[in-house]
Amino acid sequence: MLARLLRSLREDWLLYAGVATLFSPIGILIMMLQPKPPGWLLGVVAGAVSGVTALAWMACFQNRRYWLLLFVAPASHLLPQFLITLAARTWIGTVGINMGDTPRRVVLAVLVVVAMSVGFTLLVRYIAQTERRGARAKAELELAASLHSHLVPDLEGSHGPVRYLAKSVASTEMGGDLVHVYQGRGHTDIIIADVSGHGVKAGVVMAMVKAGLAMRGGTQADGSPRPLAAIFDELNAMLEQSIQPGMFVTAGGLRVWHANKDAEHRAEVVVAGHPPIFRLARGATTTEHFESDALPLGLDASQPIMLREVTLPAGDTLMLFTDGLNETIGKDGKQLGLEPLAQIFTRAATATTLEATHAAIFSAVRDFGPQSDDRSLVLVRIEPLETPGKPPII
Repeated sequence: MLARLLRSLREDWLLYAGVATLFSPIGILIMMLQPKPPGWLLGVVAGAVSGVTALAWMACFQNRRYWLLLFVAPASHLLPQFLITLAARTWIGTVGINMGDTPRRVVLAVLVVVAMSVGFTLLVRYIAQTERRGARAKAELELAASLHSHLVPDLEGSHGPVRYLAKSVASTEMGGDLVHVYQGRGHTDIIIADVSGHGVKAGVVMAMVKAGLAMRGGTQADGSPRPLAAIFDELNAMLEQSIQPGMFVTAGGLRVWHANKDAEHRAEVVVAGHPPIFRLARGATTTEHFESDALPLGLDASQPIMLREVTLPAGDTLMLFTDGLNETIGKDGKQLGLEPLAQIFTRAATATTLEATHAAIFSAVRDFGPQSDDRSLVLVRIEPLETPGKPPII
């Protein structure tokens, strides 16, 4: 609390100085109304005591420590009188006392005018400074929102048998979620990631992840695709060296190999500290969950990323998402949870289009509770190869 107070004093000293100076005339005016007004120096002391008293009241309300008013209220009546009386008995009370009553009142009146002018000036400067801070912060947030919209655009398209639709909704102007699609020769990669926290700091790490995926998601020197597990291993090592301690990135990846017509498609799945990937087979009423089997990226690069292989026949639908969906807090104070989200997915997947399924899932989550974290949702449907797909939008 002391550190926060010192930081506040350093950042907002104009506010505190302005309030103290603006309220200091109260003490000086009380001195002026005395039958025998004191000297000017004792008037200054009375003004200083009045200003400090005003700061004490301000601190109680500003920090919402209303219980302190039980002490501040009586102290603001007793302590100033005690301090002024004590000062009057010292040499302070003798300064300026040789002047007549009227000249002393004139000097005290001048002090009142000066104090009010200085206090008003300091507060005006503080307000102007606050407006400049606000304008600068607004500009930074607008820039962050623009960067986020370019770094994490909505994705929709198809590649071979893979039809996909991805949308991300940030909880602040700059989110920490990322969806990445790479269309390789004979395969499609879809990766979703979630940086711990949110805001500008998470957005910077998210941009690092996107750049890392762009550099590592292509082919190797021999022309073969870079293994999905190797992409995650290299990202893990890069993040461990680059991000600050305590931050991490959860991620899930799906690589679908394009098989010949009417054959099942081989797929690779990687989940590192991320919510599971849901899979709903055609005609099924329950989902299969591909759970995490590795730590989040950026924590321990020595741990190898585990990869599992599955087969995906035409008609399967997969759902990749960030925890902003399943950790939505409802009106009862409880999280939505994975199983209820899987049930929402199962019901929504009966729609004929991915657009309708995507909209139904987002709508159900919004109805459950307000957004407090970034929400990203990717739907993938395996279609027969003879079905023409829409051109990719990446």
